[in-house]
Order: sequence, then C-alpha cells, then structure tokens
Amino acid sequence: MLSKAVLLFCAGLLFSQAAPGILYGKDMRADYVKLRQKKEALVKRAAEEAEKAAREAEAARLKILKNKKTLKDAVAARQAKNEELKARIAAINRRLKQLDARRADLQLQYDRTGGPVKEIAAFTRSYASDLEAVVNRSPQTALDKNRDSSLKGLAESDSFPSMEDIGKMVDLLLDEAEKSGEVRLERGAIIDPSGMEVGADLLMVGNLTALYRTETKTGYALYSKAGRRFFALSREPSFWVSWRNSRYFSGKADALYLDISEGRVLRQIAHKPGFLEQVSGGGPVVWPIIIVFVIGLAITGERFFFLKK
Repeated sequence: MLSKAVLLFCAGLLFSQAAPGILYGKDMRADYVKLRQKKEALVKRAAEEAEKAAREAEAARLKILKNKKTLKDAVAARQAKNEELKARIAAINRRLKQLDARRADLQLQYDRTGGPVKEIAAFTRSYASDLEAVVNRSPQTALDKNRDSSLKGLAESDSFPSMEDIGKMVDLLLDEAEKSGEVRLERGAIIDPSGMEVGADLLMVGNLTALYRTETKTGYALYSKAGRRFFALSREPSFWVSWRNSRYFSGKADALYLDISEGRVLRQIAHKPGFLEQVSGGGPVVWPIIIVFVIGLAITGERFFFLKK
C-alpha cells in the first residue's frame, strides 16, 4: 500500500510538472499562427504595393514616351514652319529687289517726264479755278448749288489730278455750255422783296436773263453769287415791260426784254427813283411847275381842237 501511495504521489508530482509545459506549447503554436498570418498579410500587402508601384511606373513611362513623341512632333512642326518662313522671306526679299528695280526705273521715267507732267497739272488746276469762277457766276448754279463740288479743292491741290477729275471738269463745262444756250422752264425758289423764300416757276433764258412767276406776280429774278440764289427784283422797269414778259412767260408772245449786262441794268432800274419819288425829292418848287405844265397842256389841247373845227 505504501508503495502504491508512493507511486500515486510520484505520478501526481510528474503530472503537476508536465501540465505547464503542455499549456506553454499550446500558446507557442497560437502565436506562430498569428505571426504567420501577419507575415502573409504583410507579404500580400507588399506584393499589392509592388504591383501598384509597377503599374504607376509603367504609366509614367508611357506618359513620358507619349510626351516625348509629342515634343518631337512639335519640334518637327516648328522646324517645318521655320523652313516655310525662311522660304517666304527669301521670296519677299526677291520681290523687294524686283520692286526696287521697278521703282528705280519708274523714277528715271518720272525724272524724264516730270516737267511736262507738272506743267499739265498746273494747267489743269488753272482750268479748274477758271471753271469754278464761271460756275459760281452762272445763274444755272442757283438751281443746283453743289454742281461744282468736284472742283472744290482741285484748284489748290498739289497732287496730280486723276482722269476722273478731268472727266468731271469736262462734263461740267459741257453742261454749262449746253444750259447757257437754252431757254427752259424750271421749278425753283426765289427770295421775294420781303426777304422770304418762296417757290416759283423760273424761265431761264441762257445765262442772260431769268424770269420768275409766283401765284401773284411775274418779274425778273436776279442771281446772287454770294448765296447762289435768285432774288426778286424789288421794282419792275415799267408796266409795259412786265406785261410783255408775262405774255412771253405764258407763251403768248415771241419776244421778251433781256438784260445782257448780267443784272447790272436791272439793279440800276431797281435803285432808280420813280416819278413820284423824283417829284417828292424836288421839294415844294416842283409842284407849281407841274401845275403850270398841266395848265399848258390843257390850253394846248383846247386850242388844237378849236382850230381843228
């Protein structure tokens, strides 16, 4: 029994010593599993990061290759553009040399013909100045105040007149020559004696005389160069003249009274005092003379009829 108890005691002792080792072995295995799992996770994560880095590196490499190709293409295009510009510059330089040669040739020709050309230009400007004076003096200008607009500035211009300018001068001169030899009826305006502008029918007898007719009156129209317009004569020469001109205006007579002095005679008539004004200007001595004159006419008339009987 003692030996049995000793055996049991030894067995218990051995069991108590072996139990921690068993437990410790179990903990080591669990730690190893966890460590292996962590290692596998780290390896997997490292592999993923390595794969991602490889992909990024490949993308960067492709981008660099693409940018390199784009840069090469841009450089090639710029070189081609430079070559094109060089060719154009060379062509322009050749053209400039040709133009310089042409300019030198034209300058030589101009030097040879410069004298006659300047003389022609001087004559043209002189004719333009003379024509402008003729048009400004012409009564036809009252119907078209801007008919000489093409001449303005031409007389004072230093440049050579163009063929168009010369053509306009010729047309204006022919127009003036044609209208100065016509008798025609136009519609226009005049300044009446009260200073108002009124519409009127104008009978143009060349550049000699102009008659006007309004709703109430027919008379002479005087042309004013300053305003390029017609003014009604403030006083008609006489009843007989007015009546004759009115009949001609209406087509009932074949002749009218002309003023070939460009209005000077009509202006003198307008400023010449009438009979009553002359009598009024003579003072009180004139009236007895008129009375004696009337009495003398009456006596002469009475003697004439008496002797005739």
